Amino acid sequence: MKQLNVPDEVKVNIDFTDDNIPDSVKTFQPVLFKDGNTFCCVLGPDERDGVYGCGETPLAALKDWDKKLQQRKKVNDKNDEVSLYIHRVMNPDDDAI
Repeated sequence: MKQLNVPDEVKVNIDFTDDNIPDSVKTFQPVLFKDGNTFCCVLGPDERDGVYGCGETPLAALKDWDKKLQQRKKVNDKNDEVSLYIHRVMNPDDDAI
C-alpha cells in the first residue's frame, strides 16, 4: 500500500506506548503531521483515498482518524488498496481477503 510522503519537518512523533491513544493507532501507525494550525493523520496515499483525520491537537487528530478507520473497516472493496490493507492487518490468517 502506498503511504503519503510527508516532509519530516511537519511530521509529529507519536508515542505508541501512550495509553491515551486508540489501539488502532498502535496497530496501523499512521503518519501524524501539522498542517497550519491543524494536526492531521493519514494512512494511505492521500486524503481522498486513505484514512484521514484531523483535529486541533495531536490526540484529537488521532481520535478523528480512528473514527474514520472504523467506518473504512466496513468497506469490502477488492479495488480499494487501503481497505484491503486494513483487512489484511486485522485478519492476517484470512485468505479470502
